[in-house]
Amino acid sequence: MQLRLFSDTKYRLDRVGHVPILFPFWGRGQVGDPSHDIFATYLEIGPSLFQMTSLEEADLAILPSDWKWYRRHGQEQLAFEFVSLANRAGKPVVVFLYGDVDEPLPFDAYIFRSSLYRSERRVHEYALPSWPSDIVSENLNGNLVIRSKQSKPTVGFCGKAKWDRQRRLRYFARLGAELIGVKEKKYLLRGHHLNLRVSVLRRLSKCADINTNFVLRTRYWGGSYSSQSDSWNLDLKEQVRKEFVDNMVESDYIVCVRGEGNYSVRFYETLMCGRIPLFIDTDCVLPYDFVIDWKKYCVWVDYKERSTVARQLIAFHEALSDDEFIELQRQERTLWEQWLSPHGFFSNFHRHFEEFGKQEGAALNDYTPT
Repeated sequence: MQLRLFSDTKYRLDRVGHVPILFPFWGRGQVGDPSHDIFATYLEIGPSLFQMTSLEEADLAILPSDWKWYRRHGQEQLAFEFVSLANRAGKPVVVFLYGDVDEPLPFDAYIFRSSLYRSERRVHEYALPSWPSDIVSENLNGNLVIRSKQSKPTVGFCGKAKWDRQRRLRYFARLGAELIGVKEKKYLLRGHHLNLRVSVLRRLSKCADINTNFVLRTRYWGGSYSSQSDSWNLDLKEQVRKEFVDNMVESDYIVCVRGEGNYSVRFYETLMCGRIPLFIDTDCVLPYDFVIDWKKYCVWVDYKERSTVARQLIAFHEALSDDEFIELQRQERTLWEQWLSPHGFFSNFHRHFEEFGKQEGAALNDYTPT
């Protein structure tokens, strides 16, 4: 199904560019090595999925830049003008919102966002996958590494999961500000992601029936990125990335816990590598949840039940035969390619605008990767 799209560069924030759905029509920008561009396939097939048209002929009006940048650059009025233009023409607006922002939007639209809470989800709000580089293509020469089943599951994690003194002080300062009413009760009500990660990893480490493969860091990207100078130590970044990939490849399951926003980039990296997510559900919404039974592809643990995380992992692992364990790894990769990669996500994009209560929708709930 080809959707007709309208957008207009007049309403784009040129300093930040346009959203990925428009890449095949307005350009991709600088990408480094084109052979490793995760958007390469979507750039090829995009014109077969979407057609850019006039507003009068369009099915959807696409806000050209990410909503958060209109807010951060004080350009909300530009976005409001675009929404008003679409409303006058009777066209539904589509907004993309990447990153940690989870605040509601001040207008009606189809909203695709990275950070979303199931209990607070509004009508026409959908989860948006993260699109880091494809590890299999870029780091593994295109070869999916398949692991054989062992008696003990090996669970991996490589990333920020330790406090340094400065960040611990900042955390408690934030909690104090929330207690006295100076700050919105975000940490108090929802807990802090780093505490949650530490809690889960400790419980797994204490279980003798699980092999743990943990690389715990105190800083984002192992300290290779400096937020003060907005720059990277490229040598350190390369080393940190290699350690991350090695940890992924040498594990059966990967712990996936939210970051500052209520989503995990690591979750999508796990799927693309054919690894099984040990997914800690913090009131999350995952992409195409109206199609995919996510609990078939994850060790799904409610964060309120994290005390049982080791037991749930062992039960999941023991329930798989040797062949099923191998097949599940292939299915994780296929799931990512068909639904969560840029070309997979946008190939199925039209499904968000269909009525899912019909017979076609019921059939979709039985989806199994092929």
